[in-house]
Amino acid sequence: MIKLYLDFQHRIKEFELYADSLKSLLAGVDNSAESACKAVDEQVAQICSEAKQAGEDTKLQIQTSRDEERRKLTKPLEETKTFIEQLKDSHRYSADVIEHKSIVHVINRIQDVTKEHEESGLKKMDIPTVNCAWFEKAVVDTGKTILMKQLGALLYQEQSMFTDVIKFDEVREGEVCRGSHHIINGQSWYTYIKKEVYGRKSSLGLYLCWGKKDNINCSAELKFTLMNVTTSKAISHTLLNLTYTPDGDEGFGRASFLDWDKFADKQNGFLDDNNNFTVTVIVKVTNVEEF
Repeated sequence: MIKLYLDFQHRIKEFELYADSLKSLLAGVDNSAESACKAVDEQVAQICSEAKQAGEDTKLQIQTSRDEERRKLTKPLEETKTFIEQLKDSHRYSADVIEHKSIVHVINRIQDVTKEHEESGLKKMDIPTVNCAWFEKAVVDTGKTILMKQLGALLYQEQSMFTDVIKFDEVREGEVCRGSHHIINGQSWYTYIKKEVYGRKSSLGLYLCWGKKDNINCSAELKFTLMNVTTSKAISHTLLNLTYTPDGDEGFGRASFLDWDKFADKQNGFLDDNNNFTVTVIVKVTNVEEF
């Protein structure tokens, strides 16, 4: 009966780990969707801002062209208005001569009036050639092909999770304890665990390594979780924007994931009855690039 009791206890822990894994992946799906929607909103705002700026630049060109064309017309217009007033004035003197009014004053002006009349016949009334602005609207792509190219591409990145159960006694100072190999996006990944020592302090270091390939770079995001008998006390750390290269470091992780004494104290719940501990890693491969 005791064996059955312990078996049930072990099985419950296994299913709790499984449930936690599913919850972590579920949270990852929700968070990635939220981040993707936010990125769409930011890109739409950027496109709208660029379109508005392009519109303002185009209107400025129209206004500049308008001012240039107006200058072609305003100068001859003002000159013509002045000349019209001069002709009207001369016309009045001519009428005075006809009606025999102010004859002495008119005689003094008759020579100027005659000259103005001759000049009016010689003055050219050429109409300047001007350009009028015309904005021909482009046809908006109702199929959204162009807009979608500007907006960006919707991609789905594989997110995988694996679990390693490690014997506590195998993690020693100055040595690397490796977990199992896992294949994600056609790439090989594995955890390694170290007891990191800095002066008088020690800590648990958790890392994720990539099976290096000579002509490939790999980018990823990671989430490490150190499970706990009491699942609410599990500890997680997330690492973003990581690039693995053939000539780069062995792996990425945290050297100070947890204080070693706290980790090693069984009362804190990170070690099970068999003195093992469980690490889960969620890996989201964001890009695999050959060069």
